[in-house]
Amino acid sequence: MKAVTRLDEMRHQGSEICLGFVSKYLKTIISWISSFRKRQPRREILAAWTAGLWWRNWGGVMGTFLALSLLIEYATLAGDLAHNHVSILVFLKYWAWNLPPFLSVVLPLAFLLGGVLALSDAAVSREWVALRAGGTSLAQWCRAGFKAWGSVLVLTLVLQAFLAPFAYRRADPLYRQILGRPARSAASKPWLYLGSTGVVWFLDGSARWGFPLKAPGEAFILLKWRMGDVQSEGLPWGGMAFEEGPQASRLFPSRALRDAASADSAATLDLFQWQRWAPDPERATLIWSRILNWLAGPCLLFAMLPYAFPSPRGGRGAALGYSLVAGLVFMGLQALFSGAAKAGDLPSAWGVLCPMLLLFGFGLLRLNRLRT
Repeated sequence: MKAVTRLDEMRHQGSEICLGFVSKYLKTIISWISSFRKRQPRREILAAWTAGLWWRNWGGVMGTFLALSLLIEYATLAGDLAHNHVSILVFLKYWAWNLPPFLSVVLPLAFLLGGVLALSDAAVSREWVALRAGGTSLAQWCRAGFKAWGSVLVLTLVLQAFLAPFAYRRADPLYRQILGRPARSAASKPWLYLGSTGVVWFLDGSARWGFPLKAPGEAFILLKWRMGDVQSEGLPWGGMAFEEGPQASRLFPSRALRDAASADSAATLDLFQWQRWAPDPERATLIWSRILNWLAGPCLLFAMLPYAFPSPRGGRGAALGYSLVAGLVFMGLQALFSGAAKAGDLPSAWGVLCPMLLLFGFGLLRLNRLRT
């Protein structure tokens, strides 16, 4: 009986210890949830204020860029519109399709200017003084507006990698219609060498002229193919007229090579196929720039953080001036390094990343001067 009584006492003691242990941690979890619920309205208010501040300043910068784009394009093409009797609706359609390629270049600068204006605007507001008094750090404030500026980064990536090449193909015929010219010169070199077939192609808009690198009698001296045709045409050695040539699928093994007139208008996924069948440092640089250029905006803003919070003497104008100079310097560095990468003097990825890394390093060096 004593042994049974002793076992019951030990069981009761063990259950009390377990219940105390569990109740202790339950109370901790409940207190953490209640404190999180109390902080939630504060976070929502901070996020709403930050998002409104960001969208207001970034939207103003983007509106300025769009207005400048419309005015410059119209001033450039007004004479051609009148001379070729082209409707203004055609011009507006061209301007709308030309916006994605334009925005893919402008969005990093808009991210910089919008961010600097938002930071300088917040620095002179009473809300910022209250945030500093409440112990909110700059990192917490930036994290509160992640949905706002993160959506701009996603938009930049989508425009540069996917929408801009598609819009380029739609804007180019309208541009030729306005100018009355046969074709627009491509931004990249118009030569394509396919080692698998041994043919060097000259890309002439929708037509391609091929020069087989083979001995006389083994192949045609000249090949001609138009986009969309199943069969090509060939000029034999000593001949005076074109004959039926090889099929397009034999001359261009990948569908991506047949769908796009040039590498500039090729989709990003198709551009990988171009690089696979015809390796070229210029096309590799184009691929990396489409994939990585969305990082330019955050790197620019990080480099300008010490100048984004104006001093009482400087004001917001000084911060905006420094940002404009930084944007011009970045564009110059980007042209320098990308040109070296296209020439094969630098690896393609480094040619795109080097300007951003230089800006990031400059921001790290000046980070000790940041005063919020």
